[in-house]
Amino acid sequence: VYPVTEPLLRSETETREPLPGLAESWELSEDLLTWTFKLREGVEFHDGWGEMTAEDWKFVWGLAIQEDSVRGSASVYRAAVGGDIDNFEIVNDYEFKLHSPEPVVTLPAILVNGTDSLTVHSKAYYDEVGAEQAFSHPIGTGPFKFKELTPGVSVTYEAVEDHWRKTPEHKELELRVVPDEASRLAQVRTGEVDLAGISLELLGEAQAAGVKIISIAKVGLSDMYFGGMYPGDHDHQDKHDPDAPWIQDDAPEQGWAIREALTVAIDRQSIVDNILLGEGEATAAPLVFFPGVGLRTDPAWEPPEYDRARARELLAQGGYPDGFEIDFPIFAQSGRPAAVPIAEAVAAMWEEIGITVNRRPIDFSAVWRPAIETRSTAGSINQFSQTYRDEAANRIGSTNVPSGGAGHWYYHRFDEFLTAARS
Repeated sequence: VYPVTEPLLRSETETREPLPGLAESWELSEDLLTWTFKLREGVEFHDGWGEMTAEDWKFVWGLAIQEDSVRGSASVYRAAVGGDIDNFEIVNDYEFKLHSPEPVVTLPAILVNGTDSLTVHSKAYYDEVGAEQAFSHPIGTGPFKFKELTPGVSVTYEAVEDHWRKTPEHKELELRVVPDEASRLAQVRTGEVDLAGISLELLGEAQAAGVKIISIAKVGLSDMYFGGMYPGDHDHQDKHDPDAPWIQDDAPEQGWAIREALTVAIDRQSIVDNILLGEGEATAAPLVFFPGVGLRTDPAWEPPEYDRARARELLAQGGYPDGFEIDFPIFAQSGRPAAVPIAEAVAAMWEEIGITVNRRPIDFSAVWRPAIETRSTAGSINQFSQTYRDEAANRIGSTNVPSGGAGHWYYHRFDEFLTAARS
């Protein structure tokens, strides 16, 4: 969909500051409760489906906030209109306002953030042909228009002449599905394809073959999530695990000691050097970034020092001198570097300090996502690699979820803090 459609805002490559996209300008009211967007005039949908207007944006916003929406940032889009699409006010064809009961000042950071950002589709086209046709043959305003799809094989686009941004340099764009990485690299080497993603496992071979390698900063991060952490979630109170070694509601200082033990037992730099092959950075807040530090953590903060002896001391302080047993779901994540090797490395490091780690290779979409949607995470700890977000409040808010969606943990006081931080 990306070549075909466009977002309201874009971001400057180096500073990540929001820039005009299909919205020429935007502003927030003094009381922080109303966003006003002014749209670019004269932007046409492909194949004669008319001019983009505020009506099209109200349509896609309504889709994004539906109750069964699986969009990761749906909660932010809902908050921006107070959960009610009637709070999306169309002023005229080229201007709309979003009215929200509480401030959502992190909205621009979501609007520019790749998979989080909304892109515009033609409401008239959707209404005429229906959802299935509209999404199998998308009509947007982007620099390429949809041409042909062979499911599981390829999708082809053709350049839009005199596009408002610029006419693409290439008349045609083809995206191919090539699951086998060795085949993908071979096709790049022979010139059969011009550009391809590559895993770290084949990086050395690609470099030896003289292939040009481009490393893009701030693309993702890796975190560890402790299961059963849902205190004060009234929708899932029975899912909170007060007796977990890393929680211990009756002795919170011991739960803290266990969490610190598991933290200092991870050799972050070894993961960066040996799994990410230097294409990343150890950080204090998450486990590692791939590659490079982002705005979620202060560069002045030092990563926790790797210290197995200290980890064992902390286990004893936490009441578990001989360790304990955990379930450790391990799953591949599409487009997210080295998720499985990182998880395996952490599991091995924890075993070295006496933790019994039950590795459970599973499918993320079929097994683990439903588990975090229903808060069924007691007794488990998992590694999760995520796409990068500029706003820390948006990243944390996507995991500290009160109800609905994939909430890795939830605490109402933290939720109150996030609401204040967004203001």
